[in-house]
Amino acid sequence: MKYSDASVWENNMKLIIRRGLAELIDLTCCWIVSLFLQMVLPFNLGNAVMGGWMQSAGWMFIVAVAYETFCDAVFAQTFGKRLMFLEVRTANDLDLSLTRSLVRSLIKNVCIFFLYSILAAFSMLYMATQNLHSSFHDRITETEVWTKKRHM
Repeated sequence: MKYSDASVWENNMKLIIRRGLAELIDLTCCWIVSLFLQMVLPFNLGNAVMGGWMQSAGWMFIVAVAYETFCDAVFAQTFGKRLMFLEVRTANDLDLSLTRSLVRSLIKNVCIFFLYSILAAFSMLYMATQNLHSSFHDRITETEVWTKKRHM
């Protein structure tokens, strides 16, 4: 059975929305942890570099990179991806190593924290027109995000 263009577009949009919701969930978790670290630890990473409204950006960046690297390398998904039934795979069935997960997380979080408005638009456009399962950080690390099979 051949899929119509409408169903392909609908499936693509659902995956983009699920990836976006997973990212919001993960960033919210990282934000809560970074606020806690900012209150408990006597120094502020973001204030020295960025100041003003970006005070917690330093902690947020470190927490997000550590969290995503660990979760992707060990479980192939973060908490947000788990809730949205997504998982990270390599494009060519290689191991999702700690190094690959770290590089993926660094590229992704640099885009989110420092170049978000510009690169997020290009990344979403790329995903929608080229390969829905791979964004910029996925292409560089040869990973993909797929809907996880549900066990009932």
